[in-house]
Amino acid sequence: TPPPPPPVAAATAVVVAVAVAMVAVAVAATAARAVATTTRTAWRAPLLAPPAARVLPPALFEDPIAQCRELYYTQTLDHYNWRLPSASAPVGTNGTYQQRYFVCDTHWSRDDTAPVFFYTGNEANVELYLNATGLMWQNAEKYGALLVFAEHRYFGKSVPAHVDVDAPLSSLREQMVYCTVDQALADFAELVRFLKADLHISRSAAWVAFGGSYGGMLASWLRITRPATIDGAIAASAPIWSFAGMTPPYDEYSFAHIQTTAATPACADNVRRFWHIVERLGA
Repeated sequence: TPPPPPPVAAATAVVVAVAVAMVAVAVAATAARAVATTTRTAWRAPLLAPPAARVLPPALFEDPIAQCRELYYTQTLDHYNWRLPSASAPVGTNGTYQQRYFVCDTHWSRDDTAPVFFYTGNEANVELYLNATGLMWQNAEKYGALLVFAEHRYFGKSVPAHVDVDAPLSSLREQMVYCTVDQALADFAELVRFLKADLHISRSAAWVAFGGSYGGMLASWLRITRPATIDGAIAASAPIWSFAGMTPPYDEYSFAHIQTTAATPACADNVRRFWHIVERLGA
């Protein structure tokens, strides 16, 4: 039996063995990271370039408003007064105001059947919707459509001359008497009639109203109340029945109910199970 190694030699052997093991672990970890990085890079690479079928038309990457003309129409201030406009109109208005609208004809084919996409402006500067309504722009080239964005009265640059936004509240209420849904719908209908004649648009061309939220409500109501003016309407997030006293009655919980069940039947149960976590973390 060979004699046991001296204590120093044994300790040295242990240190060397540990060092070799640590080097092996480090090499293995480096190799693992390299494999993971390669795998992750290979998996993510396709996401850097969208599929060819999803490439958007070059025009969509341009400034939309640069493709349009800003125009004004001398609009009737009160569409529901039997007297002459100037007889009962506020001082300085002559019974009219300047309604702003944008005409975007980059993709308009001018064929007899080329449609007109008409945006019914809502409660903001119409330039906001011109830049954000992608559905109209994305389909304009496909259908050879003319795009029109009409501004809602009392918003943006379509404010009647008699309106003073700095006036006392009591006076401002009187100035706002012409800011109603009915007047706005009448504005759009009159503007459509004007554009049909001014741009020599064929009577065969379909007019489709577009809008979102309140603008979608206006688009729907324009089609419902004036079917001879508008051939169709595409309304997004438009609660056209959300008013007290209407039939069927307004259900204030309908939106929440749909949101918690539409995605998956388990959604509500998942939310309930999550509450105790929120309470614990927030304690």
